[in-house]
Amino acid sequence: MKELAEQELKILEAQHPTRFQLLKLELKAFIQLFDEEEQQQSFERKQQQQQQFHLSILTQESSSRKRERMKVEREEGKTKRGRRRRAEEGRSGAIQKAEACLRKIEALKSLFRSSNG
Repeated sequence: MKELAEQELKILEAQHPTRFQLLKLELKAFIQLFDEEEQQQSFERKQQQQQQFHLSILTQESSSRKRERMKVEREEGKTKRGRRRRAEEGRSGAIQKAEACLRKIEALKSLFRSSNG
């Protein structure tokens, strides 16, 4: 659509250099709107990519901590897994998970604030 508007503008300027000034201005404004829209979409794509990158980092950190915890448990002789381990961790395990979740939420909030500000 933008290309068509540019072609029409070139034709008008070539065939009628002193006429149809209002139409030419309208076409230029239309082309400018397309350019601004493309820039906005490009900016939003970059923001989304940055957010996905930061989320993947948070996920990687979480997975790394889990692997490290499993490694420590194996070294200490703790071989219990899944529900049994979580049940034995009891309330303190749930609190640790909640705190980790809150840290992730705070990281996301600061990411959104910095991208909007």
